[in-house]
Amino acid sequence: WAGHSNSGQVIPGLVLFQDAKGKSKGKGKFKGKDGFGKATGAGGLAMKLLLPPNEASCVLGKGGTTVRGIGQATGTRMRLSNRDHFYPGTQLQELVVKGSTHESVLNALAHTLQKIAELSGSVCGAEPNVEPGGCRLKVVVPSASAAA
Repeated sequence: WAGHSNSGQVIPGLVLFQDAKGKSKGKGKFKGKDGFGKATGAGGLAMKLLLPPNEASCVLGKGGTTVRGIGQATGTRMRLSNRDHFYPGTQLQELVVKGSTHESVLNALAHTLQKIAELSGSVCGAEPNVEPGGCRLKVVVPSASAAA
């Protein structure tokens, strides 16, 4: 992950941001219990997005069909928190995407953001005044990674 930056990646209607140096930080390794009942080994990647309820509904789909379909199509495991379970200090649901490669996780994120943009016109991440076709994401980053 650290050696391969996907910042600036274009998703129809959206552009993923990059930092001021045009670099991405992150080790691309996740160890320990993953919340899906098994551990993710070295080389895998886990991403956690925070979504407002309307965007979480776009991702979930009727009976969970959308989130399951994205996971199956990309070879990832995706988990969306329950409607009444929010990330601490917010009113945002957690979407955890885990995969064995960074490509699979980024592909799942691209599909997810595309679905939200398709159904709601933009990805706002609970921020006001996001222009149509625009994108604002809230991504949870562990403090150890943010300090690297």
